[in-house]
Amino acid sequence: MLKILQKHLVVSLDEEEASKVQQSLQARYESLLHQVRLEYLQKLGLDAEAYALTLPKKDSALNLGEVFLPEPGIILYLKGLPEEGILEAGAICREANGDFAGFFEDVRNAVIEAHGPVEDWIGLETEHALVVEEARPTSISVLPNQLQAARVLLDDQSRSLLERIQEAGSIFFNKIETDNRQDTEQRIRTFKKLELVAKDFAVLCRRTGQQILRVADRATIDESSQKAFKCFICGNPISQEVVEEILTCTEVCGELLRDQKWLLVLVQGILGGIGVPTETLQVYQPPDGPVQVFLSFNGQRYLFVLATDRLTLDQAYLIGAHLAAYELDHALVISTEKVSTLMRHHLVQANPDTFFHFIDALEDLDDRLRQTLLQQQRDFLNEILGPLSQLTPVRVADLVLRRMAPEEEPLELEPEPLADKRRKGSAKKGEVPGKAPEKKTQGEAPGKAPEKTQSEAPGKAPEKTQGEAPGKAPEKTQGETPGKAPEKTQGEAPGKAPEKAQGKTPGPTTAR
Repeated sequence: MLKILQKHLVVSLDEEEASKVQQSLQARYESLLHQVRLEYLQKLGLDAEAYALTLPKKDSALNLGEVFLPEPGIILYLKGLPEEGILEAGAICREANGDFAGFFEDVRNAVIEAHGPVEDWIGLETEHALVVEEARPTSISVLPNQLQAARVLLDDQSRSLLERIQEAGSIFFNKIETDNRQDTEQRIRTFKKLELVAKDFAVLCRRTGQQILRVADRATIDESSQKAFKCFICGNPISQEVVEEILTCTEVCGELLRDQKWLLVLVQGILGGIGVPTETLQVYQPPDGPVQVFLSFNGQRYLFVLATDRLTLDQAYLIGAHLAAYELDHALVISTEKVSTLMRHHLVQANPDTFFHFIDALEDLDDRLRQTLLQQQRDFLNEILGPLSQLTPVRVADLVLRRMAPEEEPLELEPEPLADKRRKGSAKKGEVPGKAPEKKTQGEAPGKAPEKTQSEAPGKAPEKTQGEAPGKAPEKTQGETPGKAPEKTQGEAPGKAPEKAQGKTPGPTTAR
């Protein structure tokens, strides 16, 4: 597992201040995003003037962001969130003992230099500290022999055998009911090697079956026979009496079986093996129900539910209450019994803000726990570094255009003479609004009035063109309803002047 260290600085930097902070840190640490942008310019043969084309858009949620690579296995990052008024810095590494105080101090000094005095860093682990009522911290780290013993108890048959021995206090080996005596003997040898059971030898009177001697090893019985010890009941030599093995659970075994602590030891040992700091675990043992283990790690809050029986609705209610009260992000239900579909549905529906993971195949518990936690870590890293991706897109099209088809300086055109401006067909700035310019039709003699069309009545004034002085309505065409606007021709855009005939200079027109 990686170590993720996050801190917040309460400060809102403007664009200029953010740029100064970023440049200051880029001069001290090997930058990833800055080097990528420079690589674009270098490959395209552009100078530093085009660097602005590699920067993110101004409407980005981040006004500051960078990733630094100080050495292999370590990534430092920086994010400026102006809308939230914070600057976030962090470190991601594989070693659990780095504090990176120097990096955080450099960032804070750069902010002070660009912005002014700011408060000290706020650590997210401190800000999101998890304190569970009625929960106790776990004991010291799990020893290798304890973890190995817990793995043995993971097997249903081994656990059942030890529970029978524990309930009986002590039991003769030949009194154990089993279908496979050889397999049971092998399990007993494993228990003794892990100091889960103690084996004694008892001498029983062959006549009455009463125990007359109990010793820790068989050699002691042989010594007693050589010394001519006899049974005090029947008087026979010890060597002629019955010798039986007696099995007793040790104190270590009793501790692991009590309240199903073996499952807690197993989970704690697995978590420690994949790099989770188990000293931060908090254990809650309800009077009647599964053990609940709380963990705050890398900005995420976890609940491990360790069940050896089927969950009940009352137990599910208590689990849901803890999830809501402590705002837990993930719940891992680890059970020796398969959790029913109904119970899974109930837990998921009753706690929509928590991600549930059900693990009831304990044979591969190590892999399932490791894969689940690693996936959650990947998701969390994506949540942290994801916003930085909006700082990496580069406007490649603009860069290529700058390289292949750079913009040219606009030509400076000489101002047109005033006489030329007056010759233009459309109205120019400065002309009287509403008055059309005087135009001559093609072939028309200067000073001659325009000729009437064939259908025009003598003495009738021609219809006014668009832009005539207001106040005089144009003459209606034949068949036109009074007060009705002239009908537009097909395809004519509303409000658009009628199209001029080809080759004809605009001028006064007459109604047909």
